[in-house]
Amino acid sequence: MRVTLITEAYNITEGQSISALRRTIGFIDRYLNVHPDAEAILLDSSEEQLAKSLLSGSPGSWRYICSPDTGYDQLKDIAAREAHGDFLCYLDGDCIPDSSEWVDLILQPILDGKTEAVGGFTIYEGGSAMAHACSILDFGFLLEGIDRHLGCYASNNIAFTRRLRLISCPPESVMRCTCYAHAQQLIRDGSPIRFEPKARVYHELPSVKKERFRRGYDHIASSWVDPLISSTPLLEHSESEVLQRFYNKQLDLAHKRHQIYRKLVQLDEDIHAEIGRLLPRLVAIERFGLRKAYREGAATDKTQAALATHRKTRAKKPLIKWLVSKLKQLASCRANAF
Repeated sequence: MRVTLITEAYNITEGQSISALRRTIGFIDRYLNVHPDAEAILLDSSEEQLAKSLLSGSPGSWRYICSPDTGYDQLKDIAAREAHGDFLCYLDGDCIPDSSEWVDLILQPILDGKTEAVGGFTIYEGGSAMAHACSILDFGFLLEGIDRHLGCYASNNIAFTRRLRLISCPPESVMRCTCYAHAQQLIRDGSPIRFEPKARVYHELPSVKKERFRRGYDHIASSWVDPLISSTPLLEHSESEVLQRFYNKQLDLAHKRHQIYRKLVQLDEDIHAEIGRLLPRLVAIERFGLRKAYREGAATDKTQAALATHRKTRAKKPLIKWLVSKLKQLASCRANAF
């Protein structure tokens, strides 16, 4: 078995601390020292090669790949093409596993033949109410059940067979990351991502304002990438109504996930109360990203194209259901004839 561990310095340009990346490299170093057949790749998109010096003293099985001005998902594509391993484990430079067995944990469902892709559980580190509230907002989709496939995954904590990752890349987009669209694509292709909650990592808390802006922008931009998602019809409304509808939808979802979080994470009640007060304020910040995406979509053909594709697909569904029904009737008639 050959494993390639992949981390990146992309987040440094977004405010990630060098110390966090150094910590991630140290974790991978320890794995490489115990598993000499494994390799690791450090991705860097900075023209200054900001991360190269961090590999000083690391095992020789590291490879440094610098591709200036390359996007987040595209860096991961490069790593898949350059990797020598049969299995790819992506661990972002602002994340640290809570177990030294993280690689084994995230690869086990693949080795058991259950899947070709496994997503782990990510949560922001720190015990503050802010860290917990942001975890609910950004990774709450991972809380909705244990033994299941993922409709979205955390790109910072994911493993693939190299074969699958090469034939199924995340779609290109103006979005920083298209993990949702990619997960949906894998489901439609018959290769869904399996959830492994034991493969847990702690994520350095990013700039709250920047992250909320990006998440708000992505609520609309995700429809440009995958017009079939359920939120696309919301874009038919006016700007003010779209902003309000998305706010209501995301806040309602956040409160529901908070209730699940209460059962899974033991916290003092006063912290939960503070989380409850923070959620509406944090979701409100997303309006700035929503507004930018709404106006960008209106100024181009992105939103209208997404709406047209969504309507066209929905119009086909009654016909497809009718055909399926007729095929079932035909099969039943043939069975009865014998």
